[in-house]
Amino acid sequence: RLNLGFMGSNLSDIREVLPEILGVEIVAIIMFISYGIIGGILTTNISLMGIYSLLTVNLISFPIITLISFITAIYSFRRGWNPDNFVNPIEATFADLIATVSLILSVSLFA
Repeated sequence: RLNLGFMGSNLSDIREVLPEILGVEIVAIIMFISYGIIGGILTTNISLMGIYSLLTVNLISFPIITLISFITAIYSFRRGWNPDNFVNPIEATFADLIATVSLILSVSLFA
């Protein structure tokens, strides 16, 4: 949207895409609950702590990763670069780091 001109290049423009971001988060929550249930079934150890742990990972990492992606897209667009070339690698790098740290925090909280 940003590169095509359908959206402004200010951080406050995140409000325009907030309904889509929330929709993605709702689907992600459903997926993380499903992962917790499937993991519990496969290990024959279904517990709410596993589901809570995965939900905590999602709730910690999703907003941070979303904000990093949005800031990277705006910054690269303002510099005249194609955001597609920068957002995906930077997001993937930080997503791995943030998800790992939030998983460690979550396991330490619920284990």
